[in-house]
Amino acid sequence: MLSFCITIVLLGILDLIYSAPIDNSTRAYVQPQYGGVIDLTSPQVKAFPISQLNFTSMALINEDPVQSFSDGISTIERDDDDVVVYILNKKEDMGNPKYKKFTENKKSVFYFKETKSSVYYDESQGDWYELQAKERQTSTPKLETYPELLPVSSCLDSSYGSGGSISVSYSLTLTMSNSLAIGGSFNIHALTLAISAAIGTKVAGSFTASSTYTCLVGKGEYGQLLIEPFVVEIPEMARSKTWYKFLKGFVTSGQKADEMRSFKMIAFHKPNHYCMIDTDTKNLQCAAQLGGSKIFHG
Repeated sequence: MLSFCITIVLLGILDLIYSAPIDNSTRAYVQPQYGGVIDLTSPQVKAFPISQLNFTSMALINEDPVQSFSDGISTIERDDDDVVVYILNKKEDMGNPKYKKFTENKKSVFYFKETKSSVYYDESQGDWYELQAKERQTSTPKLETYPELLPVSSCLDSSYGSGGSISVSYSLTLTMSNSLAIGGSFNIHALTLAISAAIGTKVAGSFTASSTYTCLVGKGEYGQLLIEPFVVEIPEMARSKTWYKFLKGFVTSGQKADEMRSFKMIAFHKPNHYCMIDTDTKNLQCAAQLGGSKIFHG
């Protein structure tokens, strides 16, 4: 049983720092200072921010550098800034001796299109691991709604007033438990991206959102803004110990792979927003402690 914690914190928008462009002479062999993606699948190497990575095709998307959801929700990823994702056609491509230095950064994630698998470093085990779905996926996981509404504002009391409006900025932070039974503590940032790449859907370890939604509250009413995030069912996955061998790339051990049973994670997707209006506070969550934590068992 997987459990994870969602923490809601009120705050303003933060700026996302992107890696500087990499020139043609060094771009394939320089790691972005703040993390990012380096696509090595063709002679024309591409380097771009993680926010510009399409996790379904594992390729660059043609959008504005700041990934924005519709309806005024702008997101800034907070947990992926120090992770570098390298995209290659197959594992043997890592046999290029110039790529050896990429393995020196233990926060790197390597994705191989041929096998639809990812390699990441497990800090608790001190080894590299290859991660892939046990059964080849023909479609991306279906989005499901989170099982409860989460308050992101206090209640506006207009029981004796003439009404008003609510507008709020907030942060959602996901913390996974250690109930996967495949290690004590993970390099959670790299693991999250490794899972995202392997299933073709971005799952969020952490993201910050700023809402421009306005809830209008009439005279004699109480109002509160609540959100409903989305989750995805992560399919059963296999995790095999691997290591880097010079001129051969990543070589998987002959040991039996660890099995990760299916579990749920927060999807990197715009949450549903609800303006809850009522004349009775018992039907709202006015007493909820903003910035507190909730445990979800998936």
